[in-house]
Amino acid sequence: MMPSTFIASCLLLFILPAALFATPASSSTPASSTQGDLEAINGTTNYRLYGKKGKDDKPWLIDLDSRHIHCVRRSRCLEVNATHNTCLGSKLPYGFTSLGLTDYRQEKELDEALSVYYALRHVPKCWAVIQPFLCAVFKPKCEVINGQDMVYLPSYEMCKITLEPCRMLYNTTFFPKFLRCNETLFPMKCSNDAREMKFNVTGKCLAPLVPADNAASYYPGIEGCGVQCKDPLYTDDEHRQIHKLIGYGGTLCLLSNLFVVATFLIDWQNANKYPAVIVFYINLCFLISCFGWLVQFTSGSREDIVCRKDGTLRHSEPTAGENLSCIVIFVLVYYFLTAGMVWFVFLTYAWHWRAMGHVQDRIDKKGSYFHLVAWSLPLVLTITTMALSEVDGSGIVGICFVGYTNHSMRAGLLLGPLCGVILIGGYFITRGMIMLFGLKHFANDIKSTSASNKIHLIIMRMGVCALLTLIFILVAIACHVTEFRHSTEWAESLRQYIICRITSVFDENSVCKIENRPSVGVLQLHLLCLFSSGILMSTWCWTPSSIETWKRYIKNVARRSSRKSRCPNTRSLHRLGPSARTLRTRADYL
Repeated sequence: MMPSTFIASCLLLFILPAALFATPASSSTPASSTQGDLEAINGTTNYRLYGKKGKDDKPWLIDLDSRHIHCVRRSRCLEVNATHNTCLGSKLPYGFTSLGLTDYRQEKELDEALSVYYALRHVPKCWAVIQPFLCAVFKPKCEVINGQDMVYLPSYEMCKITLEPCRMLYNTTFFPKFLRCNETLFPMKCSNDAREMKFNVTGKCLAPLVPADNAASYYPGIEGCGVQCKDPLYTDDEHRQIHKLIGYGGTLCLLSNLFVVATFLIDWQNANKYPAVIVFYINLCFLISCFGWLVQFTSGSREDIVCRKDGTLRHSEPTAGENLSCIVIFVLVYYFLTAGMVWFVFLTYAWHWRAMGHVQDRIDKKGSYFHLVAWSLPLVLTITTMALSEVDGSGIVGICFVGYTNHSMRAGLLLGPLCGVILIGGYFITRGMIMLFGLKHFANDIKSTSASNKIHLIIMRMGVCALLTLIFILVAIACHVTEFRHSTEWAESLRQYIICRITSVFDENSVCKIENRPSVGVLQLHLLCLFSSGILMSTWCWTPSSIETWKRYIKNVARRSSRKSRCPNTRSLHRLGPSARTLRTRADYL
């Protein structure tokens, strides 16, 4: 009995002191404490902690870099509750935390506030760098150091690294004051264990943004995301309206120009004379340009033209790694549209000389110069645009054109030539109309009244067509100027809409909308002016003489086909011998 009694007494001597001094599991005091050298940071309540032991129980040397220096501040430590032991989906690597770095006083309230920052996952680059910082602020590590509760502080560098990726939201109310980068709140050159946490929730883009592979496609302030191909400034219904207008207007313009081109080709020997042949080249240019507009209606072509491989809108083309669909459409539309404008100037020039009564030879001799300027000037402008990488896609109209992003380039490379057309063409039209109304030169040269009336009618038609074309150009320029004036407002409205979408992603009661949007009516008017100009140029061939030309052509084709069907071919005549060939010759003679 004595040995067993002695052993029990010894056990009680060891167990009772341990039970008296043990810390309960529910206590708010950390189970362990750390010894280290604390150095006060001037002007703040923060301290630098030196001599903190690592996992190998060896003290960190003071002379090592900032990875071995921690910054702390006095704050009450709280044991991490089992229901609150995660931060942004990742488990906390420590058992005690503090509310001292935030404005919240309850863990439930803090968790609700922290969940709001899940919205930052829709800013992927921001989300990647801000997760450790948020956890270091909302749920920092806390422990007893030299007998006092101390909370570990995130460094100023941890905060500063979030500024650039999160700049779009940083200056909004989304970020409270305690998250603003301040050396008083966040000392410089301090290590923090939250930087080693692993996070599984990845970032993703929120419509109207899509993931972007190329940094050049990033939306300003939201790295990793770019604007989708479909223009967010227009509604789905407006997209359908514009696409229908382009489809119908482009098709009608193409068919009208095709009729003119075909009419000239079937009677080229008689039609290849100035100034009539200028109408042919104008319609040819509009024909090819309209074809460029209509390519988008083939299966999958619109996305191939205006979208990059990652689904973002094309801009600053040509670029490496993308197909040439955008550039090809740009050349078809821009080059031939510009060439058509140059030919229109030559048309007004030739009409001006005809109105003054000058002979035909004087205009015909300038034909080679017309071709040189009409094809080389647009080529120079086209090459310049591509060399400057100023070709951009437009999701609403489905083509690539100059300066959709850089308005100054569009003003110089598109509106500049348009203004030149108005000035030069307007000058010749005015001079021609003055001569026409005076009828000074026609009275001496034309003796036949019917011929005089016919030529007067032709010149009047040319004047009306030229004047209407100038009006269309003026309206188109006005549409461009309207876009230039309001584009900043539209871009800012889109920016506010995107911010609203991101910050209220978990708020069902929030309604986000784009306050200032472009008018679809202005865009429709612009497109109508474009296609109407092409159709107007085709009206030059809407005459009885064109109908007679087609009648003669159809009769000639029918006559040739009937001859082939009636007469045997040459091989059969050779097989039949000389007598058959003689009969064939006599039949032709008869």
